[in-house]
Amino acid sequence: VPLIREGEKCFQTLRAIVRDRRIDVVFPCYDDAIPYLAARRDSLGCALSAPSLETCLVTRSKRLTYERLAPLGVRCPAVYEAGAAVYPCFVKPERGQGSQSSVACGDAAALTEAMRACADPLVCELLPGEEYTVDCASDRDRGLVWYGARRRVRVRAGQSVCTEWCDFQGTPDGDTVKRYATLISDAFGMRGGWFFQLKRNAAGELALL
Repeated sequence: VPLIREGEKCFQTLRAIVRDRRIDVVFPCYDDAIPYLAARRDSLGCALSAPSLETCLVTRSKRLTYERLAPLGVRCPAVYEAGAAVYPCFVKPERGQGSQSSVACGDAAALTEAMRACADPLVCELLPGEEYTVDCASDRDRGLVWYGARRRVRVRAGQSVCTEWCDFQGTPDGDTVKRYATLISDAFGMRGGWFFQLKRNAAGELALL
């Protein structure tokens, strides 16, 4: 299959596969593939397990995601202007995945260097604590129907290569995870399988990564 950056060549190949193999539903898993297919949903030839194109575009932007969710009660990292950062801070691409071009900065010199190395930098609060992935499933009519948290034990290049199940049920953290999952699902009209990531801030509170 051609890469999605090849535009219609990729899509027409996918359409042929859907037709020839009588595929009923496509579950896009790669970050950039989700908005790519959402924009072509009506022409794919089968169902697409993905939210609306608007949601796909908003959630590809960390800044827009924080701006949408913070007023609803989801704790998000503070976002700083470069000249008003609180150290230590964290620089990451405004759009991107994994840990590409992401770095903690302890002072202004480190921040300047990190911003120079990042194409579209977002300067935000450093979240130094444990990191979690929350897997979710949402239904078109019933909203969030399932969620479960995993602690990220080992991470390589920003990708989790070892996790362990977290039994948060009946704890304050469990209430927070459920509330965040429900708020995110409802805010974005999530469909099918999806996930979000949390990390503890300096006070030990769970915040959206």
